[in-house]
Amino acid sequence: MRPVPLRPVLLLGLAAACGDPPLERCERSVLPECDVHDAACQTALHDHVACVRGVDAAGPAPGFEFLDVDAFIARYDAPYTLTGADAECLHLLTLWPTLPTPTIPRAAPAIYDFERRTVVVVDPTDTRALTRSLAYAQRDADIGGLDTWLSGQATSFDQQIAMLALLGGDGQFFGDVAWYKIAAMEDAALRDHIADNVYYEDDLADFALVARDITVDLRFVRAAFAGQGASYVRDRWVVGDDARIADAFDRPIATAGELMRGQLADAAPPALPAPPAPPSPYTAAWTDRMGAWTWFTFRQRVDPLPEAATPADHLARLAEVAALWQNDRLDCLYDPGTGSAIVVWDIRIDPAVQPFELPHKEGPGVWHSRRFTDHWLWVGGQDGPATDAVAASLGL
Repeated sequence: MRPVPLRPVLLLGLAAACGDPPLERCERSVLPECDVHDAACQTALHDHVACVRGVDAAGPAPGFEFLDVDAFIARYDAPYTLTGADAECLHLLTLWPTLPTPTIPRAAPAIYDFERRTVVVVDPTDTRALTRSLAYAQRDADIGGLDTWLSGQATSFDQQIAMLALLGGDGQFFGDVAWYKIAAMEDAALRDHIADNVYYEDDLADFALVARDITVDLRFVRAAFAGQGASYVRDRWVVGDDARIADAFDRPIATAGELMRGQLADAAPPALPAPPAPPSPYTAAWTDRMGAWTWFTFRQRVDPLPEAATPADHLARLAEVAALWQNDRLDCLYDPGTGSAIVVWDIRIDPAVQPFELPHKEGPGVWHSRRFTDHWLWVGGQDGPATDAVAASLGL
C-alpha cells in the first residue's frame, strides 16, 4: 500500500476545536509512542487498535514473543510441497509450479501467529506491523480462533480463500488506521480522512502480478489476495457501514467473487452436477469450487497481458473476471498407477456480461474447451486418449 502521507495532516489541528462537544474516550485515543517490550506499552497499543476497530473496552492483550531474524526464519520458512493428485491437477492448470517456489529467507517485522495466538516481534520499532498484528489478534478472538472459524464454516476452497482474504484485509486495514491516528478527532472526521488517504489499488495490482507468475504457487497468490479483503473492509468502513463488515464475518462470506465485486451475495452458489464417471483406471480424487480468484490466476497465466501492461490494465482484467464468474466446479481425476491426471473445470458465467476470450491451449497437456451461453467448460489431461474420452462424454 502506498497511501498519501496522512500523519502531517493530522498534526495540523484536526482534533476537536474549543467549544465542540467533548470527544469520547476512543476518539481521544492516539498511537502510543513506547517500547513494546514493556507490558504497559503492549496494553496501550492493544487498546488503541481496539478503539479504531470500534471496541471501547478491549479484552486482555495477546501474548508477545520476541525473536531474532534467524530464529524467525527457522520457525516460519519451512519448505512445502504437493504430491499425487493435488500436484498433478494443479500442474495441469499452471496453478502450481513443477518445481518448488523459490523463497528468499527473510523475517517479517512482526506477525500474529494464529496457532500460538501470540504476536511475534522481530523489529520492535515497526509500529505499523505491530498494529496490524494486534488487529489480527483481536479479530481472531472475535471469531473464536482461526481454525475453529474455518473448519466450522468453510465448505469449499473458494470460501476458505475468501475468508482468509477477508481476515487478512481486515487486520491490514484496521492496523493501518491505528498507525495513522496520531491526533484525537471525531470518528466521522477520522473516516473522512482515511477515505481520502488510505487505499489499496497498489496491493491489488501487486496481486495481479503475483497471480501471473507461473513459478509462484497458490500459497503466495493467496497471501497477496488479502489486498482485496483490505479494499472491501476499507470501502465499507469509510462510509460507516460497519454492519456489512461484521456480516461478512458472521455469515461468513462465501466466495472470493463477493470480495472482488465488493458486494455480499444473499446465498452461497449451489453445488454443480458431477461430470460422467471417468474411464478406468481414473477415479475422482477430489472435487471443489475454486472461485473467481483462481479463475483470474488461471487466466493471468495462460493468457498473460503484455509486459508493458499497466496496473490499471490488470485491475480491469480483475474486474472482468469478477463480473463474469458466478460459480464453478473443478473435478480432479487421477490414475495412481501412472500418476496421470485429468481436470474437468465447469465455470458458470453471467450470460448478461460480455465474455472475454482465452487462447485455445489452456495449459500443459491435451486440452478441450468450449464456451456456452451460461458456462465455460475445460477438460485437460496428460493422457491424450483418456482426456479425449472425458471431453467426448461432455460433448466437447
